[in-house]
Amino acid sequence: MSGPMATDVSYAQFAQLPHILNKETNSPEGLQKAAQHFESLFIDMWLKAARQANESIASDNFMNTNEMKMHQQMMDHEMSIHLSKHGGVGLADVIVRQLQGQAPLPTEGALTPQLSNSVEAQKPQPLPTSQRVSAFSDPDAFIQTIQPIVEKLLKNTSLPIEGVLGQAALETGWGNNVIAKEDGSLSHNLFGMKAKTDAEPSVPISSMEFELGKWVNKLANFRSYPDWEGSVQDYIQTLSSNPRYQDVMAAGDDLKKFASTLMQTGYATDPKYADKLVSIAERITKGVM
Repeated sequence: MSGPMATDVSYAQFAQLPHILNKETNSPEGLQKAAQHFESLFIDMWLKAARQANESIASDNFMNTNEMKMHQQMMDHEMSIHLSKHGGVGLADVIVRQLQGQAPLPTEGALTPQLSNSVEAQKPQPLPTSQRVSAFSDPDAFIQTIQPIVEKLLKNTSLPIEGVLGQAALETGWGNNVIAKEDGSLSHNLFGMKAKTDAEPSVPISSMEFELGKWVNKLANFRSYPDWEGSVQDYIQTLSSNPRYQDVMAAGDDLKKFASTLMQTGYATDPKYADKLVSIAERITKGVM
């Protein structure tokens, strides 16, 4: 009895999946629901495999009856649904990102450190002070120095000035958490750009990145520049020359589109990166740092 029942339930669940995907993925809520459904199938199969493995060493157990097997299958099925709706194992989040065109990609940017007290604290916490240094006394000083550079270099591009300034502020905490070299001097890395080869001037540093539903600490080499202008030039060159960022370049003055498409390309792993970027860019637009 237990064998056929398990097969029927699994088939019915899988048979629903194409219908759910076609019907639900037109909205974020529907997409999440479809991803959770698939994740519950995965968990259900995982529990079933574990149960079958246990049966091979419990054949003589007096509790190992067809009735108990059926009860255990029902419990496993309910548990898989409950788990997928309450955090699951992270598979649903991965599926959502892939179906939204946000499949994991090599990230350009480091994860955002905690910003100054003018912007609410965000996780993860800032890296050790020995790896980052403060280059500006306050957000106003940051803007006064970086804005003229950004304005000059963005003249022949479609990138929004406030969006680029906002991203630099987000990546460096208004210049208060700039990646530093071993001797404590500035890397001038405004956008968390990672080195592509060992030949590039770079600084090895650990950063927090969001992977499979959790923050993880990773070590990577981040580019080093002789000055702030070099960092902005490299950022513009990277976005304008890589087809991956063509939608970012096409966003124009639309800050929300600029931020959302930037996140969708996999520039950063923080799932709230776009919202944070828009919030900071709007502060800059209003002159409220």
